[in-house]
Amino acid sequence: MKILRKHLLLYTLVVLFGGNLADKSPFYNDALTQNTDFSQNENSIDFRLPTAIIPVSYEIKLISNLPDNFKFIGFVTIEALVKHPTNNITLHVGNLNIEEVTILEYKNDNFLTTYDNITEKFTITLPKIITEGKKVSIYMKYNGILSDNMLGFYKSSYLDEDGETKWLAATQFQTTHARHAFPCFDEPRFKANYTISIARNKKYKVLSNMPLINSKTLDPENKIWDTFGESISMPTYLVAFVISEFDSNYNTDSGTNIGVWSKPSTIEQTEYALNVSTALLKLYKEKFNESYALEKLDMVAVPDFAAGAMENWGLVTYREDRMLYDPKESSALAQQSVASVIAHELAHMWFGNLVTPEWWSYLWLSEAFARYFQYFGTAEIEKDWNMAEQFVVEQHQSALIVDGLESSLPMTREVSNKLQLEGIADTITYNKGASIVRMMSLVFGTDTFENVLRRYIENNKEEGLAQPEDLWIEIINELEIQNIPHIDIKKAMNSWTTRPGYPVISVVTHFSGQLSITQERFLLRNLDNTPKNIIWSIPITYTTQSESNFYNINPKYWMTTNRSSRNRIANPKEWVIFNVQSSGFYRVNYDNDGWQKIINALKTNLDEIHVLNRAGIVDDLLNLGRAGYQNYDLILDGLLYLEEETNYLPFKAAFNGFEYLNRRFTGQPKFFLFKEYVLSLIKNTHLRLKYEDNKDDDRLTVLLRQEVNNLLCNFGDDDCITTYTDKFKQWRKDSSARIKPNERATAYCVAIRHGTFQDWKYLWNEYLNSNYSTDQTVIIKALGCSQNTTILEQYLKYAIADYSENRIRKQDSTSVFAAVYNSGLLGAEYVLDFVDKYYKDMENYYGGQGTIAAILDGTSQRLSTNELVDKFEKLINDHKTDFVSIQKSLESSLRIARYELIWYRVYSPSIIEWLQKYDEIAHRLPANIRPQKYIISVKPYLEPGNFTVDGNVTIEAVVMQPISQIILHSSEIKHHFVEVMANQTFVEILKMTFVPRYDFFKIYLKEELLNQTIVTIRISYTSHLNATELRGFYKSSYVNKEGETR
Repeated sequence: MKILRKHLLLYTLVVLFGGNLADKSPFYNDALTQNTDFSQNENSIDFRLPTAIIPVSYEIKLISNLPDNFKFIGFVTIEALVKHPTNNITLHVGNLNIEEVTILEYKNDNFLTTYDNITEKFTITLPKIITEGKKVSIYMKYNGILSDNMLGFYKSSYLDEDGETKWLAATQFQTTHARHAFPCFDEPRFKANYTISIARNKKYKVLSNMPLINSKTLDPENKIWDTFGESISMPTYLVAFVISEFDSNYNTDSGTNIGVWSKPSTIEQTEYALNVSTALLKLYKEKFNESYALEKLDMVAVPDFAAGAMENWGLVTYREDRMLYDPKESSALAQQSVASVIAHELAHMWFGNLVTPEWWSYLWLSEAFARYFQYFGTAEIEKDWNMAEQFVVEQHQSALIVDGLESSLPMTREVSNKLQLEGIADTITYNKGASIVRMMSLVFGTDTFENVLRRYIENNKEEGLAQPEDLWIEIINELEIQNIPHIDIKKAMNSWTTRPGYPVISVVTHFSGQLSITQERFLLRNLDNTPKNIIWSIPITYTTQSESNFYNINPKYWMTTNRSSRNRIANPKEWVIFNVQSSGFYRVNYDNDGWQKIINALKTNLDEIHVLNRAGIVDDLLNLGRAGYQNYDLILDGLLYLEEETNYLPFKAAFNGFEYLNRRFTGQPKFFLFKEYVLSLIKNTHLRLKYEDNKDDDRLTVLLRQEVNNLLCNFGDDDCITTYTDKFKQWRKDSSARIKPNERATAYCVAIRHGTFQDWKYLWNEYLNSNYSTDQTVIIKALGCSQNTTILEQYLKYAIADYSENRIRKQDSTSVFAAVYNSGLLGAEYVLDFVDKYYKDMENYYGGQGTIAAILDGTSQRLSTNELVDKFEKLINDHKTDFVSIQKSLESSLRIARYELIWYRVYSPSIIEWLQKYDEIAHRLPANIRPQKYIISVKPYLEPGNFTVDGNVTIEAVVMQPISQIILHSSEIKHHFVEVMANQTFVEILKMTFVPRYDFFKIYLKEELLNQTIVTIRISYTSHLNATELRGFYKSSYVNKEGETR
């Protein structure tokens, strides 16, 4: 198959560099967000602070003027320790006006101050050297303005129940935004203690990291000064304060005083968050053998919040839809999001807060563990959700996609400028990082790894800083305490954390049973000839058909070379499956015979293969095909087993993989073949699950039903569209007939896609009037499903208007654009038109062009035709002088779009050929009911002008699998009467539909018919004698002796 991949590379190079793009820069990488409003000359600038002086404590006093104005006044006194002789004191100052600077120990000395706008370094130069060991007190008075960009110290607002605007102020300091609220040493290694006092208007309440110790009216303007206790040592990015009129609920069952805060109208939606956080603090205390470090924990739902949540120590802040939950109005996915995000943030209280990465290069030491416990912590408090299994398809497999790109970066990486810093919180740091944590837990053993984490926390909490080396030391120590033989842990783990990408192992089974394994870097494409001969230390796990042991995840050995032939299986005729439970962060490719054995096993007895390996096999197949390692005839044939799959996890892996093919085929002439193939794979699942949840459904069943029905409607299934548009119409007629939360995402989108402007307006008003942020999030996406460009233009205008005008928050603006370009080619094309027309308004709204680049990058990934890609190129060329700062980013997105067109030209012929062959047999009925007897009576009318047939048919059949839908073949027949009996009892028919492409007639029943039920179907009908073809029941003629036509 590597020949095919080389063919694609040669074809790509010829088209890209031999065509109209030859004068452009080389292919750029795929970036999740291309925020490119940064100077390209920053690599030579030193952004780090010197270490001659380090902070010990801060005393911060702030005067808030809410609600009168958005200005604040600040006073900070920083006590610092001189570590090396110096006469320079350098710290960070952001968007603040410095009014006064004093070094208290040298207040009589003259000194100079300088400021660097690029690095935001503020330097105080004293006339004499300060000796090592001395302490200095830096006093600064300053003022600032609450920003509206959700960074630093910023303002937010909401409407109360009387429609009055209420203002609040909140903070978001990670990564480098504390300096916008107070002058500071704004790097994670400079931990210090903080004492915070804030003056406020009487109607407000103030929260900070530590408990309130007193409130006094000292201000001449009658403001109240709230003073909070001195914090434990922490970095600047964890400092936080919120000034609001929020209400609260409290719980002390965990031994910690936990408070949840929100605007008064949503306080009842905080109960679930309170219960979850109480359970998690208890869990983590036991698991880490370390109590939560503070005496209180407040959690606040902030209306305007750029991130999902922020782990400020003692004062965790959230987007509203990540903390608020209502069981009657929020979906299962929303509930899962709330629980898992809280699990993530509270894990940070140990990983990130108690033990902080020494520099942003090691951010994964914080975020990887938090993302890991986001799933595995939630799994222990919500045991029925299968969160540990969901991790594989949501985190592990998504990380494999991003890390399979040439542009991928290591987990541990250089961070020395703004661009690198802004990009550090990416899929590699979070998803891959968590996947490597999971790999360590599984291959070293869960109990062993939990001991490692306890030792890591215990041995690093005093200094409070860590590097990866500290984790490797604890792994080695624990393995040696348990007398467990091990390889070079540092070398092995560095192979995963200090280099980009991951391996694919290729497995060949010889006739003797010998297994030959090779490894190389897996790349979804390799246009720059990126080296692939990298060696990882791979924990090799596998099982065979006779063993069928998917629960032994201990590595057979660690593969530390590019080739291995260390293992032999007893029976080479059996299947062998590597990477048990997808425990390792790598892909597996087998020789053709190896794949056929696995595929045959899936088709004959899928349950003998662990569900996580089924999900891994599906994911590997689709991405091996995309990267050119395998032929699509094998892949598409292998995925046919999904017709019998019942578990959410393999389907989720398939849907993720199909999304890439969907983007390539959408708008192409043969798209219908791909669509029908996918629909055939989910047909049986849909018949089993139908549209509405049952009270006994487990979480994965609920999620599978949502995915299947959403795909059905997106691919134009008439019954699906009718079902959800009818629900929407009924809701419009009767507001009490609300659509159930788990159905809303699909129902809203379908209704808007196939509805009128009045439907769109009705849902928009629901968004405006809703008090449920989880529902508003769903509505924002659904409103972008419209196929009316007039509506889309107005919607996108709303997205870049002030919140007071159109009620879309800045945090949700890009979600509006994503909803539009993800809705289909019409939406993607219209985003191009909108940017072309309104780019100036967008630039003013976003405060730069970086977000425009990100929106266009997302749009470009949906452009599947030459015409649309040409239109994108024209947009770039027409605005070269307008988009100077993002030009390279846009050209990179264009090159990727051109590459995807080439991919389609190379791979689509073989895919289409296979799909056409498959389509020939796709008209087959499901095997869930078997006819036994037909009784047919017909009355043809053989008169000119009336060549019709009245007929009656009685079909006796037996149910082979439980069904609530009967599918028959019927073509060009009008049904007058249909009845169904089960064991001689009438069954109520809900509705009947046709699928013309397959000549299917579907009868939907009110009740499910069980195995071996005897079914009688009676139908009376009228049809026409076929006049054009000699098939079916057709008419013919002859002339008799009298010359009459008969």
